[in-house]
Amino acid sequence: MIEQFGQYTKKQRKKCKMKELKRKYFLLNVFIVIFVLLFLLINFKFGITGFLVVDLSDDNVSDFDSGIFSNTTFDGENVTLFNQSLTLNYTDMGNFTSQIFDASLDVNWTNLSWISDEPSNTNLTITARSCNDSACDVETFSDNLTNGQDLTPIISENRYFQYKAEFLSDDADFTAYLQEVNISYLQFQTPNLNEPLNNSFLKITPEFNWSNSSDSDFLILNYTIEISDDITFSYTNYSNTTLMETANVTQDFSVSLEEDSEYYWRVLASNGTRNSSFSEIRTFTLDTTLPNEFNLSSPNNNSNITDTQPLFTWQEITEINFKNYTLEISNDSNFNSINFTFTSLGIVSNNSFNGWNDSQKLNNETWYWRVTAYDKALNNRTSDTFKLIYKDPFEDPGGIGGTTTSITFSGGSKGVRKLEQVSLELLQPNPLSLFTNNTIITPLTISNKGNVALRNLNLEALVGGANLDLELSRKTIEILFPGQTLTIDLFIRSRPNTEIKDHEITIEANVLEPNFKDSIKFFVNLLEFGFGDKQLIAEKTSVVQTLFKENPECAELQNLLDKSQIAFEENDLQRSLILLEEIIQSCKELVSSLGRNLIIEEPPTFKRDLYIALTEVAVVLLLFSSIYMYYRKRKLLKKYKK
Repeated sequence: MIEQFGQYTKKQRKKCKMKELKRKYFLLNVFIVIFVLLFLLINFKFGITGFLVVDLSDDNVSDFDSGIFSNTTFDGENVTLFNQSLTLNYTDMGNFTSQIFDASLDVNWTNLSWISDEPSNTNLTITARSCNDSACDVETFSDNLTNGQDLTPIISENRYFQYKAEFLSDDADFTAYLQEVNISYLQFQTPNLNEPLNNSFLKITPEFNWSNSSDSDFLILNYTIEISDDITFSYTNYSNTTLMETANVTQDFSVSLEEDSEYYWRVLASNGTRNSSFSEIRTFTLDTTLPNEFNLSSPNNNSNITDTQPLFTWQEITEINFKNYTLEISNDSNFNSINFTFTSLGIVSNNSFNGWNDSQKLNNETWYWRVTAYDKALNNRTSDTFKLIYKDPFEDPGGIGGTTTSITFSGGSKGVRKLEQVSLELLQPNPLSLFTNNTIITPLTISNKGNVALRNLNLEALVGGANLDLELSRKTIEILFPGQTLTIDLFIRSRPNTEIKDHEITIEANVLEPNFKDSIKFFVNLLEFGFGDKQLIAEKTSVVQTLFKENPECAELQNLLDKSQIAFEENDLQRSLILLEEIIQSCKELVSSLGRNLIIEEPPTFKRDLYIALTEVAVVLLLFSSIYMYYRKRKLLKKYKK
């Protein structure tokens, strides 16, 4: 044992050494990679050398690569005189002319500065010019500039700019060096539009206003506003170029537009000598025309109604910029107070309303209704006012059509019970029976046989002082139209302590519209049943499966067998056995209806008892064998220790 332990230790040490070597090898590779990266960073420069560009939008520019060289050259860092040989032998003069810079609009070129080195016997001078086109072939360069000189009084306000650097040298061994040139400029801020808002609809010509563009470098004298129904502004419907700037916000109150249309507008700023760029283009629609006249359709004026939530309809209008219809209902003919307001959005064809909720109803009085059509500019047209008279048909059955309303409940118990005007019937073809600690489901069918809609029908199932649980699959019916039929389920559950007897169950129906209530009673018989026999259920299941195999017409009862198996798995043995008995009885009746006799061979009780006895003996033998083996093993262990 000791020798084996020592060998095991050597192996472990060997594995540790291998791991240490791998770690060191990994660290070495990391070191090599870092060394290579540092070498590259030190010895190689990444990027574009000698090409420094600051975008014009940042007010500064410096660029050497794109210029014109005359007896000059660019060595990657500086512009110098041209070197005529491998030794120092510079030309005595030369120049560099920059590219033509584009500021996109007329700007105020304010400053030009540079970085240079001028050894003795050398000279460097810089001149500049601005141009009104990209060719710059007419304008002349300025006189020599000093470094950082203010360009405002020298260089005109134009869109384009160019500079030239002149090099002189009295010694072929020396040259001046130009390293960097920076150009600064200022431009107008573009006016920011405020009102009217973009894509707005207006029924009067609006006030136009915008935020000012002035700053400390410019004196803004006026603004120009342009309004056109052509987005390209090839012509204008209104233009004003003499709008003087006011504090913070400038505005134009004098705009006059003659026709309804979609318009576009923009603004630019001016200081008398140059203009800013135009602002963004905004659009608005001027609509001064009211929607056309229209009439109400239904319910008719002065009509009597029995529906507390009627359907309202009216004529469709013609309107390009339609926004909505607004329906108003009031019990005041002057609409000083409005009881209901509904809005129909979207399109002009939405010319009806029936979107009541449960709390919105017309009560027993006189009502007035009207509709207003709006366009997006809030022009509106209101219809005439119609009058409605609501009457409850059950307060005066003969007054409005002489109708009779009935409600029918049909379901699980015997008997018929009727009332003359409003009846509640509960029909049950077979008696209801329920076992202890079990559940049954019986359907209830509800029918409206009248010609008036029934609203807010509430159902309740009651049982007096018994340990029965009742539950309806649906307790509230919002509306039941004439001739409509609904079916709901009543769940009846018994408890282990439910008394064995006939229990009285009451179903109550309460209708709010029209207002009435009724009830019906029936009985359910609770039967006592044992805990069931799993072996018997297994045998019955085998019998049913044989029936299905020998009598295919009984296979339609498979769903009952599935329910029986589910009940068995849930340990509801009573229900499982009841379903099996029901399957057997139904199969007998089905086969008998076909003119045949069904003979069911029940498994012999003797065989079942024998199987049970043999199973019990086997379990006992297995138990004793396990006990014997356990104690024998303990005895051997004690002997070995001694």
